[in-house]
Amino acid sequence: MDLICGLVGKFCDLVIDLTWEQLCYLIYYHRNIDQLNRQLKELTLKRISLQHRIDEAKNNVEQIEGEVLHWLGEVDELSKQVQKFHEEESQAKIKCNIISCPNPWLCYKLSKRAKAMTEEVVKISARRNFDRISYPIPLPPMVEVTNREGNERVDSRVPIMNQILEELKNPGVNMIGLCGLGGVGKTTIAKEVAKNQKIFEKVIMATVSQELNIEKIQGEIAEKLSMQLTENNNDVRAFRLFERLKQEKNMLLILDDLWEELDLGKVGIPFVSVENEGCKILLTSRNKTLLLDIMKCQKIVEVGALLEDEALELFKKIAKLSTESSSPELTSIATDIVRKCGGLPLAIATAAKALSSKDINEWQDALARLNNPFRRNITLTRDVDTILKWSYDRLRSSENKQIFLLASMLSHDPSVEDLLMYSVGLDILHGIKNMEDARVGVFVIVSKLKSLNLFLDSIDSHHFTIHDVFRDIALSIATSEESNAVIERYRRLNEWPDDPEGCKGICLQECDICDLPEELNGPILEFFLLHSKKTDLTIPNVFFKSSKNLKVLAITKVNFSSLPSLSFLQRLKALCLHSCLLEDITEIRSLRKLKILSLAYSEIQQLPVEMAELTSLQMLNLSHCYKLKVIPQKLLSSLKNLEVLHMEGSFNQWKVEGSSKADENTGLDELMDLPISSLEIHIPNLSMLPETLFLKMNLRRYRIFIGERWRWWQSNYGASKILKLELESSIDLTAGLRNLSKGVEDLHLYGSNGQENVLYNLDASGFPCLRHLRIESNDDIKCIVLNSAHHEDAFRILESLELKNLKALENLCEGPNDIVFCQLHTLKMENLPALSGDISIKDRTTKNASHKIFKSLFNKVLLPKLEILKLSNLNSLMSLIWDDQFLHNSFNNLKTLRVEKCGFVKLVPLHVLKSLNNLEEVVVKSCDMLEIVFDFEDFNDYYKEMDSSSVVVPLKELTLENLPKLKNVWSNNWQGNVSFPSLRSVYVNDCVSLTSIFPASIAKGMLCDLEELKIYQCGVDVIVAEGQVSESVPVTFRFSNLTSLVLFGLPNLRNFYPQKHTVEWSQLSQLSIQCCDELEIFDKKEVSSLSEIYEEENMLDSKYPLLPHDKVIRNLERLTLQGKQVEKIGSGQFLMYYFPKLKQLHLSLEKKPCDSYWQRSPNLGELKLSGNFEKFIENNNVAALCFPKLTLNNISNMRSLSPSLVSSPNLTHLIVKFCREWTTLITSSIARSLVHLTHLSVSSCCQIEEIITKQEGEDDEDREIFFNKMKFLEFVHLERLRRFCCHNYTFRFPLLEHVTIRECPRLTIFCPGAIHAPQLQSVQVDEYKPPTQIWMTDLNNTIQHLFTFKVVLSNTRSMMINAKNITRIVDVFLNVSRLYVESFTDEGVTFPYRSLEKFPNLDWLEVEHCSFEEIFPSQDQIIDFIGKISPLYTLVISYMDKLKSIWKDDSQLPPIHQNLTSLSIKSCCSLVKLAPSSASFQGLYALNVSKCHQLIHLVTTSTAKSLVSLESLEINDCKSMEEIVRNDTNEDVQAGITFNQLRKIKLIDMPSLKMFSPQSHTFEFPKLEEIEISGCPQMKKFCPGVLKTPNLSKVIIEEHGMELKDEEDLNKTMEGLRSAKDSINI
Repeated sequence: MDLICGLVGKFCDLVIDLTWEQLCYLIYYHRNIDQLNRQLKELTLKRISLQHRIDEAKNNVEQIEGEVLHWLGEVDELSKQVQKFHEEESQAKIKCNIISCPNPWLCYKLSKRAKAMTEEVVKISARRNFDRISYPIPLPPMVEVTNREGNERVDSRVPIMNQILEELKNPGVNMIGLCGLGGVGKTTIAKEVAKNQKIFEKVIMATVSQELNIEKIQGEIAEKLSMQLTENNNDVRAFRLFERLKQEKNMLLILDDLWEELDLGKVGIPFVSVENEGCKILLTSRNKTLLLDIMKCQKIVEVGALLEDEALELFKKIAKLSTESSSPELTSIATDIVRKCGGLPLAIATAAKALSSKDINEWQDALARLNNPFRRNITLTRDVDTILKWSYDRLRSSENKQIFLLASMLSHDPSVEDLLMYSVGLDILHGIKNMEDARVGVFVIVSKLKSLNLFLDSIDSHHFTIHDVFRDIALSIATSEESNAVIERYRRLNEWPDDPEGCKGICLQECDICDLPEELNGPILEFFLLHSKKTDLTIPNVFFKSSKNLKVLAITKVNFSSLPSLSFLQRLKALCLHSCLLEDITEIRSLRKLKILSLAYSEIQQLPVEMAELTSLQMLNLSHCYKLKVIPQKLLSSLKNLEVLHMEGSFNQWKVEGSSKADENTGLDELMDLPISSLEIHIPNLSMLPETLFLKMNLRRYRIFIGERWRWWQSNYGASKILKLELESSIDLTAGLRNLSKGVEDLHLYGSNGQENVLYNLDASGFPCLRHLRIESNDDIKCIVLNSAHHEDAFRILESLELKNLKALENLCEGPNDIVFCQLHTLKMENLPALSGDISIKDRTTKNASHKIFKSLFNKVLLPKLEILKLSNLNSLMSLIWDDQFLHNSFNNLKTLRVEKCGFVKLVPLHVLKSLNNLEEVVVKSCDMLEIVFDFEDFNDYYKEMDSSSVVVPLKELTLENLPKLKNVWSNNWQGNVSFPSLRSVYVNDCVSLTSIFPASIAKGMLCDLEELKIYQCGVDVIVAEGQVSESVPVTFRFSNLTSLVLFGLPNLRNFYPQKHTVEWSQLSQLSIQCCDELEIFDKKEVSSLSEIYEEENMLDSKYPLLPHDKVIRNLERLTLQGKQVEKIGSGQFLMYYFPKLKQLHLSLEKKPCDSYWQRSPNLGELKLSGNFEKFIENNNVAALCFPKLTLNNISNMRSLSPSLVSSPNLTHLIVKFCREWTTLITSSIARSLVHLTHLSVSSCCQIEEIITKQEGEDDEDREIFFNKMKFLEFVHLERLRRFCCHNYTFRFPLLEHVTIRECPRLTIFCPGAIHAPQLQSVQVDEYKPPTQIWMTDLNNTIQHLFTFKVVLSNTRSMMINAKNITRIVDVFLNVSRLYVESFTDEGVTFPYRSLEKFPNLDWLEVEHCSFEEIFPSQDQIIDFIGKISPLYTLVISYMDKLKSIWKDDSQLPPIHQNLTSLSIKSCCSLVKLAPSSASFQGLYALNVSKCHQLIHLVTTSTAKSLVSLESLEINDCKSMEEIVRNDTNEDVQAGITFNQLRKIKLIDMPSLKMFSPQSHTFEFPKLEEIEISGCPQMKKFCPGVLKTPNLSKVIIEEHGMELKDEEDLNKTMEGLRSAKDSINI
C-alpha cells in the first residue's frame, strides 16, 4: 500500500510540473511507438529496394556512389538505435509489470525518444531519392602486350622513348608524331610509352589503321574509358565522347597507324591545343608529311632501323642462339640474315622465330632463299620484302597460306568467327566433317600464324591483328600472276572499281560508293565483301547475274526492303548480312547449298517461314538481332543439318511447353533432334525449359543463359561451355540441365530453389570440367563441397570461385578432411554473414588443458595455386584469415590480397607472410576492427620455434583506406630481418588511429624501389616510427626511386622520423603537402653543409626539415603547398632553394595572408595560386618566375587581377576560376600588356560583371586593344557578366578561332565598340553537342541573339528574365535550374509568378533590382500552381527597395516553398517581415540577411522551432533589429527551442539588437562551434533563459576572441569579453 501511495504521489508531483507538450508524450505513448515502427518499416523497405539496385550495379562491375553508401550507413545505424530502443522499452514494460502500475516517467522518456526517432526516420527516408546510385569502374591502366618476343627492348629505342616522354611533359606541346618505316617498331615504342604511368593518370591507345573507321576508333576509346556508345549516329557518338574526354585532366591518347588525315572533331577528340589541355596525343604513322603538315604535330620523333649490332643481338635472343653454344658458321649465317632484314625489328623477329631450334641445313636453305629477290619498291626496302615473302613461303601448308591471304583482305583486327565463316564458304579447309572441326582447324591455324609473328594478338582472344607490312606482302602475293588467285582489296572507294572480271575476290572496305553497276561482271569471282558507308545504297536486282561462281557474299551496313535476286548464286555457301536493315529476306530460300547464314547485328523483326527450305544450313548466326521477335514454328526443326545456332543478345520469346496457340513462336523442343554442337541462347525463365532438353544433345560449346537477369556483355569469352542459371523456388532442375552441367566450364548460379545442396543436385560427380564458378544471392546453400566419397575429386580444375550474398553458407567444405582446390587462382567471397571457421586448439600459453577458440577462414582448405584472394563483408566474428595451423604450401602463389568490411583484427601474421612468396598487392578497406596489417609479434610462442632466416616479401603495392582502429601497418618492435625490397606504391587514407607508417627496421634501406608514397587524413605524427635502440649518429633513409610524395590532412605530423636523420630521395619529382601545419618542410636557415643541419642541438620543438636543401630539389618538377607551409616560406626558408626543373607550382592559403618570398625557377611552366596572396604578389617580382601558364583559383581579398601577376613576359595561358569576390578581371592597361596571351578562361566567378574595365585616368584617345596571339576565349558560369568590356574600345583578335560562352545569363553583348576577329566563325554555347555552334554575322550579333537559338534554349541551365525579354518566354525550358529575375521597375509591377511554369526543373531563384512589393502570392492563390511549379531550394533576394513581404501574410508557408535549403536577403530596406508567423523551414541550412533596416525581429518562435537543419545564421547591418527570435504565442516561455545542426552564428552591425531572444526560453545549440558578435553595443547577454552550447569553442565579441572549454557559460563569456574591451578602451 505504501508503494502504491508513493507512486501516486510521485505521479501527481510529476504531472503538476508537466507542460501540455510533455503530457502529450504520455497521452500518445502507444501512438508514438506505433508510428515509429510504421515509419521504420517503410524505411526498411526502401533500403531493401535500394539494396537490390546496388546488387545489380555491383553485378555490372560498377562503383557505388558515396552518398548512397552514406545513406545506407545512416539507415543501418538508425535501425540499431531503434532496436536498442525497443529493448529498453521491453525492459520498461517488465519493470511496470513488477509493480503492476505503469511508470509515467519511463513512458514519458520513451515516448519522447520515439517521437524524435520517428522524425529522424522520416528525414532520412526523404533523402533516399538519388539521381544515380553507381558509376562504372574505370578500366585499369594499359596492360603489357602479350606478344613479347618481337618487342625486346633495344638500346637505340630507349632514347627515342625518353625523348617522347620529355616532350609529353612539356606544357607547350600537346600533339607529338612518331614516324618510321612499316615494321620499324613504332607501335612497340608507343606501347612502351603507354606503360609509363608516372606522367599521366590515364593512357588510352586506339588503332586507326588503313581502313579509317571512325565508329571503330570511337568504340575503342570509349571501351577503355568504361563508357558505352550505343548510338548509331557518329556525330552523336562524337559528342558524347568529346564530353567524356574533356573530363580528363591528365591523359595520353595514342592513335596508332595513321594513313591519312584524321578529323579529331569527327571522332570526338577535343582540340588539345585549346579546349582540353589535360589530353595529350601521340600519333604514329609512316608518313612524316601527314604528321607534320596535315595533323599539325608540334614535335616529330623519327624511328630509324636498328643498328647492325643490336639487330644481331635481337635476332640471337629470339632465335635462342648463344655465343657459347653456336658454331661460327651458324653465327655467320645469322649475320647475313639479319642484314637482309634491313634493321626492321618485325622482320628480324619473324626470321628468328622461324629458325629457332632448327638445324644448320634449314639455316643455309633460308639464306639461299633470301638471296632470291622477290619484288621492288613495295615497302621501300627490297630485302625486307624478300624476308617477309620467305616467311610466307615457310608456311608450306596451303591451308595456312590461304587463311593468311584471306585474313589480309579483312579489317585491321578481323574476328576469328568471320575467318571461320569465310573459310568454310571458300572450301579452304580440307577433310573437315563438321563445323566444330572447322572451328578447331581455323583456331589452330591462327595460333600457328601468331607464333610466327604473321598474326599478332588483338583486343581479345577472338580477334587478331595483321601488321600492315605483312598485309602488303599478302596482297601482293594474292595479285601476282603465278598465284592464279587475283584478289582486289579497295579501301574507301567513291566509285565502282575498274573491270574486276579477272578477280577471284573483291573486298570493298568502308566504301562511299553511291551507285553500283547493273551487273557484277565476275565470272570467276568466289568472294565478295561490301562494307558500305551509305546505308541507302541500292543493289540492283540482277547484280549477281554474272557471278554464278560466288561462294561467299558478305554485305555490311546496307538497308534492304527486300533482297536482290539470289537465284543466280547456286554455289553460294556463306551469306553474311551484318548490321543491315532487313525487312523481307524471303529470297534466301533459293540458296539450296547455303551452309552459313549470319545476320548478326542486323535489324530484323521476323524470320520468314521459307527459311525452312535451307536444308543444307549448318550455321545460323542471329547474334544481336535485338528486334527479332518472331521465329515461326517448325522452322528450326526443319534445318536438319544445323550445327551452330548463335542467338546472343537476340530472340528469347520461346513458346511455352504445352501451349497450343497457332501463331506462337518456335519452342525449345525443336532443338532437341538437331545435330547442334554450338549453341548460344537466352531462356527467360526456368519453367520454359523442357525436361529432356540437353539430355541427348552433344554440345561441344555453348553459352546458355536461363533467367531474366543475365546480360550477354558480362559473359566470359574464355570458356567454351558457359551456363548461367537463375534458380526459382519450387522449380526442380531438369534431367537435361543436370546432364548439361557435367561438362560445364563456367557456371553462374543466382537465387535459391529451396535446396541446401544445389551443387550436388546439379552434378553429383563434382563438376570435373568446371573452371569458373560463381554463386550469388542464395539463402539455402551451407557449403560448397560435400567432403564425401562423391566429392573426393570435386572441383579439381576449378580456376576461379566467387561467392556472394550467401546468407546460410557456413563453410567451403563439409566434413573432417581437408579439401584441395588444385588449380584455383582466384577466390572472391562477399557478404557471407554465417561463414565460420571454428577450430579448437590447445592453448600453449597455459599449463592446463584449456582450449582457445580462434575464428579463422581457411582451416580445411588448401589453395596451392591461388593468386587472387578478395574478401568482403564476411562474418564479423571471424577475427583471422589464417591461424597458427596454417599450411605453408597453401598460399605460395598468392599475388593479390583484397579485404573490405571484415572483422579481422590482425591481417597477415609473420608465419603466413613467410609463405607468401609471390605477394605483390595488398588492399584493405573499411575494416573497423583491424589493428595491424603485418603482424610480427609472438603468436602463441610460435616464433620460438622459428629459425632466424630473413624474410623477403615481394610486395609491390599497399593500399589502406578507412581503417579507424589501425594502429600499425607493421609491428614496430620486432627485431627480425624482414624486408620489402620490391614495394613500389603505398597509399594510406583515413586511418585516424595510425601514428606512423613504417617501422625503422623496414624503412632503413629496405624501400629502395618505392616510387609513390601517399598519405591522406591519418593520425600519424611521424612517417617512420622511432627504433627501439637510440641511434648515436643520424639515421639515413634512402628512397632512391621515390618520384611522388603526397601528404594531406595530417594535423599531427611533425617529423619524417623523430630522431636526427637524413632522407635521400634524389628522384623526387612531385611533392604535395597540404594541411600538415606542424611539419617543417624546408631548412630554417642556410647552412654550409648537410652535416651542419643535424649538429644543431637546439632545433625548435625537435622538428627536422623534410627536405634538406642540397638533397632533393634538383629533380623536383611539381610542388604543391597548402596552409601554414605556405606561410612559413616567408621566413627565408626558401631563399637557399633552387628549383632548376620545377615545372608546376601550386600554392594554396585559405586564412592568413601570405607574404612569402620565392626564388626564380627557370623551367616553371605553370603557377597555380589559391587563397589570400595579396602580400605574396606585393613582395615578389612574380614576373621573374617566367611561367607561361597562370591559374588562379579562389583568390580572396582581391577584386581584380594584380598587374604584377600577369606581367610575366612568357604568359600565354590565363585561367581564373572560383574568384567569387572579383567584379572585374583586368584593366585596359593590363590587357594591352598581354601581348603573348593565347588562352583566356574565366569560370565560376559569380560577381564578375566585366572582363576588361577602363583604367582610371586613361587617355580617351587610346581606343584600341590588340590581342595579337589570342586563339581561345572561354567564359563559363559567370552569372553577373554583362559585357566583355563596357567601354567603347575597338578590340582586335587577328588569330581568334574559338570562343566558348556557357551559363552567362546576363551577357547580352560582347562590347559596345568594334570587334575585328577575321578567323572567328562560330561561338560554342553549351557543352552537350560539339561541334554544335552558333553564328550570326559577328560576335556581338551572335551574343545578342543567344536565346533565339533552339540549341541554347534547350540546353541552357541558367537564364535571366527582365521586363524586356519576358514576352519571349514562350517555350518550356527543361534544363534551366537557375533563374535570375531583374529590372522590373515599372510602378505597381507584380512578380511574374506564372512564368515559373516554364521552368519545371527550377531549384534556384534570384530576384534583384525590381519594384515588387511582394514576391509570392497567398497560399490560396498558390494552390493553382502546385504540380506546375518546381519546389525551390535556393532563394536570393537583393536590392528590392519597395519589397514589403516575400510571402503573402498567411500563417503558413506554401508547401511548394517549404523545401528551401538556402535563403539570402540583402538590401531590402522596406521589408518588415521575413516570413509568415508560423512559417516552417525544416530543410533550411543557410540563412543570410543583411541591410534590411525595417526588420525588427528575424523569426518567431514557431518558425525557430522548425529550423532543425539550419547550419549557418548570418545577420548583418539591420539597423532596427532588436531580437532574432520573437515569441508569437501564449505558450509557456519555458518551452525549449533546439537548433539541432547550427554550427555558426554571426551577428554584425546591429545597433538596436539587445538579445538573441528576450524571453526566458531554453535554447539548445548541440553543435554550435563558433559565434561572432560585432557592432551590437546593446547586446550584453545572449538570452535570459537556459542556454546549452556543449560544443561551442570559439566566441568573438567586437573582434576579441576567446576559446571556450568545458561548456563555459556563453552569457558570462560575453560579459567578460565586453568588460575586457571596456577596460581596454578606458
